[in-house]
Amino acid sequence: MSERFATCISIGGKLHRRDLPRLLETIRAADVACDWGDAAFKPHSGDELVADLKGRKLWLCNDEAGWGEFPALENTCRALRLAYTRRSDGGVAYDADVVEWRPGMREPLVRVGSNQCHTTFVPTSDVAQALRHLEAGRITHARALLRTLC
Repeated sequence: MSERFATCISIGGKLHRRDLPRLLETIRAADVACDWGDAAFKPHSGDELVADLKGRKLWLCNDEAGWGEFPALENTCRALRLAYTRRSDGGVAYDADVVEWRPGMREPLVRVGSNQCHTTFVPTSDVAQALRHLEAGRITHARALLRTLC
């Protein structure tokens, strides 16, 4: 049995009409809701999907997602080039995390964070390394490292 954590995902980007059925099918299978404690969201049309947009992004959640992930939904987002940010609470033995993916990234960026207060933490060692690059005049290296942290 997997560990279960409160998890949410924000999805944004341009969705081509031909890709709508695939996204709808994946959302229906993902056991996600439009708000904490709500029934599962099972959209069958683009109108139903758009009706639940929060601002310009689709926001979905699950109070008890297995391992705090939505593997099929995240894979579909990457395949359809839809950006996403997933936030998962932690537990006694697991850190909360923030996972971000944008078109053009090879792999999602995973950082320690918090679902509840939307805070992302960065390792002190990475900040120290960026500072060393700056102090040594290696601005390009420092910028590249800081971009991964931000």
